[in-house]
Amino acid sequence: MARPSKNSKDSGEPIVRTFHWMKWADSDYLAARCLLLESMVVQGCIIANTAVEKYLKALYAHLEIHIPHSHAVLTLYRRVTASGKSTVELNVGFLSALQKAYRLRYPDELPDGFNIALNQMKLLAELDRTVSAITKGFAFREGATDFVLERAAKAGDRRYGTRNVVLNPDQTSDFFAGNSQSFEFRIHKPLVIKVEYLSPGVEDDGLFDQVGAVLIPDKNIKDIKLAFPRGPGKITHKELFDWPHA
Repeated sequence: MARPSKNSKDSGEPIVRTFHWMKWADSDYLAARCLLLESMVVQGCIIANTAVEKYLKALYAHLEIHIPHSHAVLTLYRRVTASGKSTVELNVGFLSALQKAYRLRYPDELPDGFNIALNQMKLLAELDRTVSAITKGFAFREGATDFVLERAAKAGDRRYGTRNVVLNPDQTSDFFAGNSQSFEFRIHKPLVIKVEYLSPGVEDDGLFDQVGAVLIPDKNIKDIKLAFPRGPGKITHKELFDWPHA
């Protein structure tokens, strides 16, 4: 739980700054959920990173800690934890995956050997759990807030409620048992490898360190070991293309 300074409730500025960060974060969170629900895994990850970044900065504001100019969610989390003012516990593997996926905004700047494996349901579930873990530590006076998520919850907004393991914990196993989109990417100069496929029954194990698009030794470059289960039928999308030249 976040522990604000002794006089934080008597000082308007930290509360106002917290409100601003929370509202911005809520909007990005819903946008990330929309993208992930529509199987746009990379784009959903990138916006999820911005959402978690803003929730963490809301936590900084709430605790009256200087807010650094950084998009690195793992670094932001480690700094606020090291401050001793917060006991919020997050999945560092998930934060690391978001931070890594955020680099996909500019693939031409990635080094040889860069790889990543992402799964829709695992990301969606951990995003919901992360947002819940951060926000449940805030204590505001009843009726003092009108956050985006509060309105979404009251309206039964599907962007918020669909496949949400925090709101529907009893359905978590069913969510993970269904099909979910997987995405893998690797730079193997002079090639870039991108694979997309449906995965049935991924594990709700909280692990996010899977290696993406592993090339099988002594075989054709098109033979790839995948990180997640693959359902019957063909891979929905696979590309091998030349590294872009400057």
